Amino acid sequence: MKNKKNPDNKIETQSEVGQEQSESLEEKENVLKKMRDIFGAKTEKQSYTMNSERTIDVLSEQYKGEKAQKFIQDRLDAGNDSHVRLKGTEHSFFMTGSEASGQFLTEEIPGENAKERKENLQLPPSNDAEDLYEVHLASPRLVIESTVAPQEEFARKGGYTPREGMKQIFVPTKFGDFNPVIEVQEQIEGEKLHKTQSPMPEENDRKNKDGEEEEN
Repeated sequence: MKNKKNPDNKIETQSEVGQEQSESLEEKENVLKKMRDIFGAKTEKQSYTMNSERTIDVLSEQYKGEKAQKFIQDRLDAGNDSHVRLKGTEHSFFMTGSEASGQFLTEEIPGENAKERKENLQLPPSNDAEDLYEVHLASPRLVIESTVAPQEEFARKGGYTPREGMKQIFVPTKFGDFNPVIEVQEQIEGEKLHKTQSPMPEENDRKNKDGEEEEN
């Protein structure tokens, strides 16, 4: 019989043959290996099912020190009803804002315009929400799905209503690791390239063979 997930997101396996049991153990080892690769978690001797609450606890334990703990807690507090998932590079997501780090994504377009996107995602004033991109993860990742939590201060400064928003995807990273976790596939709205993209050379920025700017 095939593996199936129950409603509280625990992996349950029912096997009638030894081969299926072996495949189940291999799958669980792959989950643990991905956690080690992403977070450096010492999980070799731990054995647990994909229980969201426990997995988030294990993730949080990898952030050592006051600043690192604040970093992860602020991001976890940005959402309610959190569940853990493993997502591959084939999944499409949407990212809002040219300067966004790519840690927070959505599976649906978060609004028809910047005003809607700000409120649906409860964005900070630093994100004008003018630019929207379709992205993929740069590598398979452990992600945390949640519902956007109301952000009173952001809403007051941004001029929108503080309320629970839409479903979001949080992609945890090692504290201090600024390597991009996403790859931009397409720009849906806006004109600014995302900070991870290389700008195309403008016509008036071409260099002549001596390295000087060409005269117009």
